[in-house]
Amino acid sequence: MEHSLFTHEFNKSFSDPLKRIATNVEIVKDDLQKRQWFVLKENANYGPFSKMEMIQMLQGKTLFEYDFVWKESLESWKKISDISEFSTENIRDVHVLAREPFEQDINKIFFRRKYVRAKMETRIIIHDNKKVYNSMSVEIGAGGASFNLENVVFMMGQQLYLHFSPGEELPQFNVISKVVSQRGTLFGVQFINISGVAKSFIAKYAEEYKNIA
Repeated sequence: MEHSLFTHEFNKSFSDPLKRIATNVEIVKDDLQKRQWFVLKENANYGPFSKMEMIQMLQGKTLFEYDFVWKESLESWKKISDISEFSTENIRDVHVLAREPFEQDINKIFFRRKYVRAKMETRIIIHDNKKVYNSMSVEIGAGGASFNLENVVFMMGQQLYLHFSPGEELPQFNVISKVVSQRGTLFGVQFINISGVAKSFIAKYAEEYKNIA
C-alpha cells in the first residue's frame, strides 16, 4: 500500500461504491416512475400507472390485493396478491430505497400507522351476521388486528364482530371492526367500536412487545 502505482492498480479492481449507489438510485427511480401497470375493475381496464402510483393506491385503499393487474411482461392478468413486486416485504424495501429520489413525496405515498402493532397468537371468534368462524390472530394493535382465515370471502369495508380470548396478556373483549385489507388468507381489520379498557390493555401490550423486540 506504500507504493502509489500498486495502490492505483489495486483500487481500479473495485467498482466505485458511490457510482454504484447512484446507479441503483436511478434504477429505482426509473422503475417507480415507468407507467406500465394496468388495473382491471368492473370489466374495464385503467392505466397505465407507475409502480409509485400503484403503491399509493394500495396505501390509500382505492386498490386492493384481490384486484387484477397486468403489464407487458406478464402472460395474463394476475391478482396483486400473486405479484411479488407488491408484497409487503418489497413495498417495505421500496419505502427505504425511494427515500433519496423521492424524499419530498415519500410521506404522501407511505402512511405511518397510528397505532403500534404487536405479534400475538390468540383465538378469535368471528361473526359476519351470517356465520361464525374460528381463527387465530397474527398481529394486534389498539386500532386493529390481522388474522388468517381460509376459504372465506369478505368484502372490503364489511363489518365483522370479533371476540378475542387472549388469556394472560389481555382480558377477553368484543369489538366491531371492518375489513381493510386481504392478502391471500390474511385479513386486516380496523376497530370501529372497542371499549376503552381493552384499547388501553392492547396499547400497553403492543408498546411492551415493541420494547422487547
